[in-house]
Amino acid sequence: MTDSPLPTVRRLEAVGFRSWPSATTRYDGAWCLRLTASHSSKRLNSINCLDAADTSDIDRRLRSAAREFENFGRPVILRQTPLTPQPLVDVADSNGWSRIDTTDVMRLDLASWKHADEAVIRVPHQDRGHWLDQAVAIGEVTELRRAGMAELLANVQGEVALFLAEDANGSPQAVTMAVRFADLLGLFTIASHPHLRGQGHGRSILRSALAWGVKTGARRAWLSVEATNTPARTLYDAEGFKPVYDYTYWQAPDGHFD
Repeated sequence: MTDSPLPTVRRLEAVGFRSWPSATTRYDGAWCLRLTASHSSKRLNSINCLDAADTSDIDRRLRSAAREFENFGRPVILRQTPLTPQPLVDVADSNGWSRIDTTDVMRLDLASWKHADEAVIRVPHQDRGHWLDQAVAIGEVTELRRAGMAELLANVQGEVALFLAEDANGSPQAVTMAVRFADLLGLFTIASHPHLRGQGHGRSILRSALAWGVKTGARRAWLSVEATNTPARTLYDAEGFKPVYDYTYWQAPDGHFD
């Protein structure tokens, strides 16, 4: 994992929980169990640990958490960050859990952002229903997750701004969601229409969201991107985003932990 100061990781994790909130959250010491019936995102349905020193009674607690996920109808998933105790990961590994993907968290110092003058200034979209319709049309939000995304938007702690680019006929070109929490700007669901990729729509909507963040008082922007998503990584690198840390998802065998 990327070597990053733990206070930075803790703050971004805490802001991430508030900006992308699960419907149900339960704590077992420093272990945070996040579950959401209406949205299948792994980030909303995973075991998260917020203190690497919380290593007591790992096997029993992990089995208890796993039963809760199984009763909820969700696969048992552990999200490993720099705050996760290594003994917890070792127990999962020894029980046959599999790494299923890794995500990088990246950050941009907005004071040094070099493309502010090139941003297209857009007013945040006010019609959440229409924004969701267009996000579904692009494919960034599936129809099955639409209700869950609406619930998530209603529960965000922070100032939400939805951005939408459409052509003259009202067809969607790109969407993104920004959440400002104090001086931090989180960016989510950054996507352009599959048939329009490579034409600059994703870059344009990203810059619009960053410009809004600067205007509303954010000093740093952050986002998460799958390590294998090379086109997105290339875009974020070009805008000046730098890796802060990464996290890995582990899934119990067949989704269950016996």
